[in-house]
Amino acid sequence: MTLRFEKWEGLGNDYLLVDRREFGDRDPNSYAVRWSDRNFGVGSDGLILVGDDPLAMQIFNADGSEGAMCGNGIRAVAAQFARRSGGLWSGVVSTKSGDRQCKVLGLEDSGHDMVTVNMGSATITELPAGLISPFPGVHVDVGNPHYVTFVSDCEAVMMQEIGPKIETASVFPNRINVQIASDPQHGRIRLRTWERGSGVTKACGTGACAVAAAYFAKAPGQDTVTLDLDGGSLEITQCNNELWMTGPARCVYAGVVPD
Repeated sequence: MTLRFEKWEGLGNDYLLVDRREFGDRDPNSYAVRWSDRNFGVGSDGLILVGDDPLAMQIFNADGSEGAMCGNGIRAVAAQFARRSGGLWSGVVSTKSGDRQCKVLGLEDSGHDMVTVNMGSATITELPAGLISPFPGVHVDVGNPHYVTFVSDCEAVMMQEIGPKIETASVFPNRINVQIASDPQHGRIRLRTWERGSGVTKACGTGACAVAAAYFAKAPGQDTVTLDLDGGSLEITQCNNELWMTGPARCVYAGVVPD
């Protein structure tokens, strides 16, 4: 037997989207690990099971762990639904972190669809005592947890070394995403990301929102910022204490995989 999938990416953060009904009672944890392998599988940052009544997403990281929310993934789910519906779409996508309002702004012939998402509000708190890190930072929750720090040059940071140490620190029993950003310059922030369960990725939508929230908290009066990630840029706007993320999503290809 085989299963159909579509591979979607948002700024290079790529996921395999599979119909929840077709997936049935299979184990998503093991399938996410097998299919995400970039040498022996399809290759992705994870698996997203998509339900359509109501429209909903369930995400599993490349290591098989279940995620609560994915900013790049939700744009892909909204764009896929719009294309299958035959036009622009505005509505709600249900996630483990709650319902999120989405609006597909454009369906381009190139396949690069533009989507904006209400990512909700952010909660910023101090990092737990006992965390050993070379950089001071804050804990930001945007439906999933993030360690956020600003440095003079994030390009100089060895993410492969620092990322896993912070992600798996004992003070974070459920692990944490790691966002290391350069100090803001003229309304733009360079960001590098380490995602729990996936490692270094080209982009992290919730991470961009977490960094933007930390920036807005330090810069009263600012309500829009552009995040430049390895895979491209996202615009984050704060309105009535809610974060709106706007960025692209693209279907790379569709295929089938052995069951």
